[in-house]
Amino acid sequence: MAARPLVIVVSGPPASGKSRLAGLLAARYGWPVLAKDDFKEFLFEVLGTGDAGWSARLSRLAFALQFETALDLSKAGRSYVLEGNFDAGAHAAHCAALGEAGARLVQVACRAEPAVLSARLIDRACKAQRHPGHLDGQAAAAGPRTAAYAPLPIEPTFVYDTSRDPGGLPDLGL
Repeated sequence: MAARPLVIVVSGPPASGKSRLAGLLAARYGWPVLAKDDFKEFLFEVLGTGDAGWSARLSRLAFALQFETALDLSKAGRSYVLEGNFDAGAHAAHCAALGEAGARLVQVACRAEPAVLSARLIDRACKAQRHPGHLDGQAAAAGPRTAAYAPLPIEPTFVYDTSRDPGGLPDLGL
C-alpha cells in the first residue's frame, strides 16, 4: 500500500513569512505549492481589481479554488505545500476534508512580533512588488491583525517565529 500523501500547511497572518517558507519547504521536498495569493492574483488578472470588499470576495473565491485543487491532489496521492492566511473558523472543515481524502497534515504556523509585521507590511507597500489588487498600502496603514489568524486545528502544529529565525527552515521531523 502506498504511503499517505503529506500536506504541509503553512499558515499565519499577512507578512509573517508564509510564502517564503512555503517556497523553501517545496524546494526541499520537490513538491508543488498551492498558495492562496497565486489563485487570487490569477483572479485579479481575469476579473480585475477593486476596493477592499472586492478583494475580500476574491480571497474567498481563491480559497475555494485552492482547497478544491488541494482535494484533487490529496485524492491522487500527491504531497504538497498549502499556504495561506487561513481562518480557523472558515477553513478547518476544508482541512478535515483533506484528511478524509487520505492526506496527512502537518501545520507550520508562522508568526512574528507585531513590530516586525508592521515593518514588513510597510516595506511591502513601499516596494510595490506584489499585485496592486492586494491593496498593500491599506494593509500597512491598518497595521498587523494577528488575532484573526490563529492556527488551524491540525496536529502536529509547529509554531515558527520568523522574527527570531527568518532565514532557516523549521525542523518538522519529516
